[in-house]
Amino acid sequence: MLHKILRALSRINHARISQRKAKKIQAELRSIKASCSNTFPKKIKRVLIIDPLVCFGDSLFINGLLHCVSSHNIEIGIFTFSKLNQIYSTVIPKERIFNFENPLDISAALSEPWDIAIDLCYIFNQHWNERRALIENISCYTICCDLTIQRYGNHIYSDFLDLSSSHHFGDRMATIAKLILDTEIPRILPYAGKRNSAPPENNYVYINTVGGASFRCLNSHQINTITKILSKNKVHAILYCPEKVDIDEHHYITQVSPKNFDECIGYIFNSIGVITPDTSVVHVAAAYNKPTLAFYCENDPEHYGLQMQEVWAPLCTKKIIVKPDAKGVHRIPITEITIKQIETSTTSFLKNCLRLA
Repeated sequence: MLHKILRALSRINHARISQRKAKKIQAELRSIKASCSNTFPKKIKRVLIIDPLVCFGDSLFINGLLHCVSSHNIEIGIFTFSKLNQIYSTVIPKERIFNFENPLDISAALSEPWDIAIDLCYIFNQHWNERRALIENISCYTICCDLTIQRYGNHIYSDFLDLSSSHHFGDRMATIAKLILDTEIPRILPYAGKRNSAPPENNYVYINTVGGASFRCLNSHQINTITKILSKNKVHAILYCPEKVDIDEHHYITQVSPKNFDECIGYIFNSIGVITPDTSVVHVAAAYNKPTLAFYCENDPEHYGLQMQEVWAPLCTKKIIVKPDAKGVHRIPITEITIKQIETSTTSFLKNCLRLA
């Protein structure tokens, strides 16, 4: 009984906090005087994409958008954070990549004669201060994808693009490409750039064990089950795993610790397949069409309420998606995937996706 009362009080308190936050947001948005154009350009030749999401997974799909649009002879610039430069530089020149960390880049971007700017952020408080400095002063036709701003401050932007009905992030990027190119565009695939490298000495599976949060990571028991099955089938693997996790040693398993994301991409590019929890590694694998065994949480909604395994499903040709069998009203972490599920899915992956078992 006490537990129910505490939960009810928690919901009431959360509602009050949300109301106060909404009022604060409304007041802030009303105080902004926008300078953007209200006239949609007759022809789009130069586009500025604003990406404040700071996620490698998002950036791979955004890079796919850049790759698609630039292939139609449209000049693209992107405003982002510097850690993502390594991704976007595979498509556009470095002088067209502007960084939020550099105040001079704001002036440089604003001085360019863009036909249209698109703010990809769909979460209001995602680096809003950095975005505001740019959005307040931009003069071209400017589009937002943020429901909060559309609801409380639609005068700040020229128009609003609703992405909430698209079930996959690749479809959301296709919606933006359609707006720019004025033609139907199929689902955008993640893009990580072209690579040329010597084939490895042994064919191997790349195993990533870490997600962006603790509930999206594999535990030592799950990892050891996977590596044991691969070793039993004489399948080489390169394994990325935090040092604090206790891993059994196997002759066919080599542990690595990539120094940066580019090195991680290299391991994936040279692999014959990928095993990973829900994280950007899923989408790097898709960029090179690597067969993928992907683990997801159960009841794990994203910003629009859709499940993560829908919005961020692997787009490679051969894939297996596994999530916990257990059900509940709250998120169920990847660690709740049973050992039997791990054994079944790993064996199936080797047999049906890699033809190795």
